[in-house]
Amino acid sequence: MSSCSPPRERDVLVLVAEGLSNADVGARIHLGAGTVKDHVSAILTKLRATSRVQAALLAQRAGLLEERPRSQAG
Repeated sequence: MSSCSPPRERDVLVLVAEGLSNADVGARIHLGAGTVKDHVSAILTKLRATSRVQAALLAQRAGLLEERPRSQAG
């Protein structure tokens, strides 16, 4: 299981929900693609989601995408 903190998982989830690949998420928050993959796996497990798309929808429904100012999204 990943040892990342919940705030880091939230960061990864939001970027995944924005459609970024593992490599792009890693580049954005300075992590290796493999580390991002581990975080995504932990997120999917915690959310009981079966795919990145399902996790993204859950993030959107929870309002996580609305919390970030648009200037940080790009």
